[in-house]
Amino acid sequence: KKRDLSSYPKTVSVMAFATPIVGLRWYIGFLGKVADFFGVDGKDVADLDPKSPVLNKLHEDLTALKQQMESNDEAKSLLFPVQFYAGTRSDGVVEPLQATSSYSWYLPGWPKPVHDESFHIYNISNGGTFYEPRYPSHVVALTAFGQLPYSPRDETLFQEDVVANVTDDCRRDKLISGLNTYIRNSGNYPAILGVVRQMLFSAHQRDRMVDNKFLLTMTEIVQLASRNPTDKQAAVSFLEGLAKILQSMHPVVGSDVTKLGHNRADSVELLLTMMNETRKSTVNLIKQDPQLQASLMGRTLSDFNIEMLATIASFLNSQHTPVVRKAQSLLAEAIREAEDNGYFDFAINEVVKYYEHRPALSDGEKIEIADLLVHGVEKGGTTRSISIAA
Repeated sequence: KKRDLSSYPKTVSVMAFATPIVGLRWYIGFLGKVADFFGVDGKDVADLDPKSPVLNKLHEDLTALKQQMESNDEAKSLLFPVQFYAGTRSDGVVEPLQATSSYSWYLPGWPKPVHDESFHIYNISNGGTFYEPRYPSHVVALTAFGQLPYSPRDETLFQEDVVANVTDDCRRDKLISGLNTYIRNSGNYPAILGVVRQMLFSAHQRDRMVDNKFLLTMTEIVQLASRNPTDKQAAVSFLEGLAKILQSMHPVVGSDVTKLGHNRADSVELLLTMMNETRKSTVNLIKQDPQLQASLMGRTLSDFNIEMLATIASFLNSQHTPVVRKAQSLLAEAIREAEDNGYFDFAINEVVKYYEHRPALSDGEKIEIADLLVHGVEKGGTTRSISIAA
């Protein structure tokens, strides 16, 4: 009978510091023999000699496990990464790990060993600083931290119908600061989407400045995702997931303390900037590696652009003049940067439709729409005429 493995405990990862997986240095083994000579039990040290039967048996078992995993997808699903922080460079206790390809027992999916910075005892005693972690305490902590899901532990953080208080606002502020730290140390972009959704849509009573900090932080994270991420697939999946969330946003009528930024113009402008950066970052990553387009679920880049620009265009109906101007400028930017007529035509149609329904245009607006239409002709797009009020 086939076993259901879904109910089995799942190890996320193992951080292995100074693990003598290939044995101890010869002089440490020699000291063990000396200790044994004087009546101190040195058997454990002897078992960690590089050529000991114990280590040989361990490597044989790992090799057999590796062969099973390479031929069995179900077994492969049980594999978890083991990060070795041990035995490289100047560590004076354990034997160094060489290039992992030289070991028949090194399991697939295990990351490369992390090099020590200094001697074994110093590594233990000095963790460095948060921004320049030495080895191993801070490095191990940050690596492990990045492999865990990112979510607030206290459900009251986004509780509705609770009067806003300074304590909750401070906790939400720290949660936002943690987003940036988490991403920079883990690169695990998709893990934060749950918190992003809560921050955007939860109906808790909000502090407008905290919301603005969230929008600025998310814009930074979106831009970071498009700049040489370690895992491009994860970055694109994050951006595409974020795009879907943002496409549910729409202009809100009137001020409301339970809405993002209280629906104030400056907050909505920051939201529009985040939307546009999400659009551009996704496009840039897929242009770098066209195979990543599979993350768009059958849609083309033009389709994706149109979806995001449609959301931005919906804010032309905002009651806030600064928000309307921001939406106009982002659509104009998309028109000028467009590389295919599909989303170029969509963007310029939205702008034309907006101007045609205006009772009157300023001289600046007339110049802007004329410039965009001329730009459209130069790019080979559909020729248009527009009737506007004097």
